Amino acid sequence: MAQNLIDFNQGVNNIAVWHAAAIGLIALEFNDATLLNTALNGDKGISTLLNKGITKDYIWYEGAFSYNNYVVAAMVPLFKFASIKGKSAILKTPMLMAQNMLLSPPQFQFDNGYLPTVGDTRGQIKAIDTGALHGAVRVLPTVTGVAEANRVRNWDSLLDPLKNNSTAPAPAPLLTSKVFESSRVAILKNLPGRHLCTMGS
Repeated sequence: MAQNLIDFNQGVNNIAVWHAAAIGLIALEFNDATLLNTALNGDKGISTLLNKGITKDYIWYEGAFSYNNYVVAAMVPLFKFASIKGKSAILKTPMLMAQNMLLSPPQFQFDNGYLPTVGDTRGQIKAIDTGALHGAVRVLPTVTGVAEANRVRNWDSLLDPLKNNSTAPAPAPLLTSKVFESSRVAILKNLPGRHLCTMGS
């Protein structure tokens, strides 16, 4: 199965991240150090894909903000299983990059707290996705994610509750006109609204 994923996995795209993460899970389950190195550091590995696919603004390059959380969701099971296996240290850099991906969208938000609907985005997306932060909270903890985990009642919170965090969430970034060169986007602030100007694909 792992070899099929390796053979099929081509290019830098969100699906490739899912494949690399799956290969990593297989490697961890069977304690295959060579396969794990391929999954993390190979030409189609997690580290390679993240270094090529994430802009300096920590946005996935494929052109829609929804891909950020989708790519992170691909890696969360790998991060969790690595933690269970006592191997999370080898994933420290990808985990930090993934956490930054979760936290980066608010810098692009409009005054109403929603993101621009660029690329193949379907519908409005909130800049702060509490569901995504909650889903990753065990391995990519954030103040908002912990608060959401304590609010939601499910088997996860019942069997292994997270400690309450008394830290208040930081305020959202100040809404100003900005140019995000690496993401090829400019945000223009013009009271009372905010307008998006894309600079190219």
